[in-house]
Amino acid sequence: RLYLDVVLYRQYFELIGFTSIYYYHEAQSF
Repeated sequence: RLYLDVVLYRQYFELIGFTSIYYYHEAQSF
């Protein structure tokens, strides 16, 4: 249970990190 929560937590933050980096690069291109 705890292990599953940690895995989902990590995937969630990886998704947030990926999207924030993507939007940052998109903003830099303007």
